[in-house]
Amino acid sequence: MDWSIMVAERQETAGKIPGKTEKVPSPSIVQADVAAQEEGIQEHVTRTLQIVEGADVIWDAQKEAYTETGERVSVCAAETSAATPPYMQVTIEDVLVRCGEMAKFDAIIEGNPQPTVAWFKGISLLTDSERIRLFSEGTRYSLILYKARSEDGDVYTCMATNAAGEVLCKAELVVQEDKKSQEAKKQSTRRKLHSFYEVKQEIARGSFGLLKRVVHKGDRTLCAAKFLPLRSKTRDQAYRERDVLATLSHDRVTRLLDEFETRKTLILILELCSNEELLDRLFRKNVVTEVEVKLYIKQLLEGIAYLHENGILHLDIKPSNILMVYDDRDDIKICDFGFAQKINLAEPQYSKYGSPEFVAPEILSESPVSMASDIWPVGVISYLSLTCKSPFAGENDRSTLQNIQNGTISWDIPDFVCLSEEGKDFIRKMLQQSAE
Repeated sequence: MDWSIMVAERQETAGKIPGKTEKVPSPSIVQADVAAQEEGIQEHVTRTLQIVEGADVIWDAQKEAYTETGERVSVCAAETSAATPPYMQVTIEDVLVRCGEMAKFDAIIEGNPQPTVAWFKGISLLTDSERIRLFSEGTRYSLILYKARSEDGDVYTCMATNAAGEVLCKAELVVQEDKKSQEAKKQSTRRKLHSFYEVKQEIARGSFGLLKRVVHKGDRTLCAAKFLPLRSKTRDQAYRERDVLATLSHDRVTRLLDEFETRKTLILILELCSNEELLDRLFRKNVVTEVEVKLYIKQLLEGIAYLHENGILHLDIKPSNILMVYDDRDDIKICDFGFAQKINLAEPQYSKYGSPEFVAPEILSESPVSMASDIWPVGVISYLSLTCKSPFAGENDRSTLQNIQNGTISWDIPDFVCLSEEGKDFIRKMLQQSAE
């Protein structure tokens, strides 16, 4: 296995119309030329058919007449010049009300003969009831809905029909709930963690939440539950971590299995690893070879490459966020996406967080972050794993950060000098001060 293989350079309203019922038929017009020949005289007439679902074809009596002669029937057009189809001078408009308020739709409709008007909610025909009133005054037709409820929100249809045709229009009713109603509804429909999982001992605790072991009550699967407070300052970060994890599925990344939410806490159910960090595994050994370190770094780069390919910056790669999956195997997973961001090529991105020994220089200088910001800590971890010394560690955090900004690193300590040329070249490329 060659170090060079792993070098990653730091660069960059439709649907069916209601109303086809017996009470308010919805006419479909079919026109055709009919040649009726009576005693050698050729006459062309236009016919109009009225189609009703589940019924036979009916001739429109106002438009046509039957004349029976001997063995055949002729059709003659009747004069109905006064009949006009319905016309909406004013159509109904969208309505926005709060719960408990009155909602009203108005339409002005003309036609001869006077049209029959029907109202629909979705595809359901509306009739007068305790909360619904349908009425008309001259050419004005109205629907009033008293004490509106959230379930009243829908698309409403007003359809006018007479013998000459039909017309319809649609509008939406939006019913806004007050905050108390929204919260009560949300609480009543929330899934409860304790209904699905048994909560066991605490695994770890950090500044942004805590981790507990849980057991699924159905299949007894062991998982990790991450409890994230939904305080005003942390709410956006908690939801951002959830949204990032929801898009990921890879062997080198902890998977999001489920989620629960209370009024104050977001709970993420994650794959459970062994809780042993990468450096713990290395330091337990008496001797660590380059071959062993290559194996772990290769896996780490595979995980980071997957994140970048899927438009995610981790921005907190460090040993404590690299966990061994099993106690007796060498598989690793990247965890903790609390600082992660979705890549946005349209504008510069910044990060204010990081661990002193592993944070990239551009974060310290408040410059834009990039994929290279996830590669820098890989170099630090490689140096630390092979030499047992942190490359930038100072007497305190401030001096450590100063060393990172200045690029102060010792390349001539014995443990580094004795590395292979490929290994040294790999680390130098990871720790380039410039991300270009």
